[in-house]
Amino acid sequence: MITTSEVKSLAIVDANIDTAYFDQYILMTQRKYVKSFLGVDFYDELTTQIAASSLTADNTTLLDDYIKPALAHYIVYVALPQLRNQVSKGGVFLNLSDTADAASDLGYGQIRDDYLSKAETFIDEIDNYIKEYRKTNTNAYPLYCGKQSQNGGIILY
Repeated sequence: MITTSEVKSLAIVDANIDTAYFDQYILMTQRKYVKSFLGVDFYDELTTQIAASSLTADNTTLLDDYIKPALAHYIVYVALPQLRNQVSKGGVFLNLSDTADAASDLGYGQIRDDYLSKAETFIDEIDNYIKEYRKTNTNAYPLYCGKQSQNGGIILY
């Protein structure tokens, strides 16, 4: 659904980050956050259309303007621990730069929370966009499940 260069352009201000840090997280993040939100059927429809280069106009707008920004922020959120730390046979180390100070644990946590918050805001925008679009195009996005309001508790049938 998204390329590493799109992740950088949509979610990263500093262009000096190696895109290899994002490559390994794109598919996993897409499946975890986007697939669970859109629903399996709608997700499969989108990925099939993307693979066949046959996206409908509606799905192109949804993907480019709403899904990709959300996905880019989720990918950075997921990749941040790898960007901050280096795992080697000697243990886990902070990636330090010669020209900058590493963020404190608090600062790191805040920026990671910021990416998650932005991604969730974009997810809410997807839901709002589809609901508004359906008001004038009642047959649009028939496979979209939508945001579920039930967050926990016991469901009795």
